[in-house]
Amino acid sequence: MPWMSLRGRVLGGKGGFGSMLRSQGNKASANKPANYDSCRDLYGRRLRTLREAKTIVDRLEAEDEAKKEAAERRRKKIADGLKESTPKKHLFDDVEYTRNCEEIVETTRQATRQATRQALKRKNESPTSASSAVPLIPLFDGDISSSSSGDDSDAEDKEESATEESVEPEVPVKTRGKRRKK
Repeated sequence: MPWMSLRGRVLGGKGGFGSMLRSQGNKASANKPANYDSCRDLYGRRLRTLREAKTIVDRLEAEDEAKKEAAERRRKKIADGLKESTPKKHLFDDVEYTRNCEEIVETTRQATRQATRQALKRKNESPTSASSAVPLIPLFDGDISSSSSGDDSDAEDKEESATEESVEPEVPVKTRGKRRKK
């Protein structure tokens, strides 16, 4: 027997029933409802009412806790207000800084004294001051003889009296912090 095979081509489209099912499946999953509030549980209660009841209970518990915390804060604030607070003492205990300040003040005083002495020496040495010299008024009986003599001791007395008058008495320096004993 002779054997024969026929092959024929069938004209068709771009896929069959399977491709239609796949495209329908994608569309169906996009339209799923996300709101299940109108659904019921196994006891027949709506899920929306269960969820609302749960949120109400949580709010009430949170309000009770907030009230308790607020009352505790008020009690603590009142207790803190009734306590006597000690004033804060700010002490400046930098010994090196105070020592440096004292040294600066002392060197300034010495420089001022030296400058006034030099200024008085210049004033006494100038030729105009010798001709217009103001006579010293004696303060004590023993000073009359020294003021009448016209030698160099008169210029020295003027210088000494001027420096004594121009030098300020030492005033204690006000510093912050503890005082050091000298």
